[in-house]
Amino acid sequence: PGSTLPQESNEPATRFDYTVSSDVIGVNVRATPNAEAELLVGAPAGSELQATGETARGWVQVRFGDITGWVAAKYLIPVDTSIELEEG
Repeated sequence: PGSTLPQESNEPATRFDYTVSSDVIGVNVRATPNAEAELLVGAPAGSELQATGETARGWVQVRFGDITGWVAAKYLIPVDTSIELEEG
């Protein structure tokens, strides 16, 4: 029998809330919501990010791959997550 991935909810397995603006080369994902905070990773323009739901004075906490950190909101473009694509 083939293996299947466990379904924890009716949500899609991966949902992206933001893409990095193409107006910039990329954004810095930082440890805390501060431009002087430790740089965790750079996310290139067009990268897809998942919001955690946390925000702080113009910053949004996101997941980028296995990294969770903070990005300045002005560099992010919201993705319309109300449209779900059917697979198959």
